[in-house]
Amino acid sequence: ASPEEILAWSKGEVKKAESLMINSHLVIQIVREDPNGWKDDYTYLTLKLHEAGITPEIRSSFQGNVGEIMTMEKQVEFIQNIFTELDSKILEGITTDNLVSLSGYSKKLQHSIVSPNGEINVQIAARVNQLNQSTMITIGNPVIIMEY
Repeated sequence: ASPEEILAWSKGEVKKAESLMINSHLVIQIVREDPNGWKDDYTYLTLKLHEAGITPEIRSSFQGNVGEIMTMEKQVEFIQNIFTELDSKILEGITTDNLVSLSGYSKKLQHSIVSPNGEINVQIAARVNQLNQSTMITIGNPVIIMEY
């Protein structure tokens, strides 16, 4: 459907919506202290969405803390090690005074997006949390979809 058709439908100007294809996004955040069990959460969520007649395309982000303040160099090394474990290639990234964020592609992961530098399906970020005296690591597939 064109933007004009969607606007007309949303204003009640069009009564039939059968021909309109509307994409919507549902964000569900599951917080757990124990990192084990996320696969059970994933399976349960997929099952419940299927029961509701929804065929999901699930994108995920994981976040945790390393119990120390890492230097920028150590953050980059930490992220590079994760990319190595995923047999992935770093394609792009950004660093600021308090953030390292690198993105790349791994054949081990599904769901990708296309960036000017190529196909991306993993983004990993590190940020120091001075309040907790730790470094927060966030991993997203294909990209991070939560605050980091």
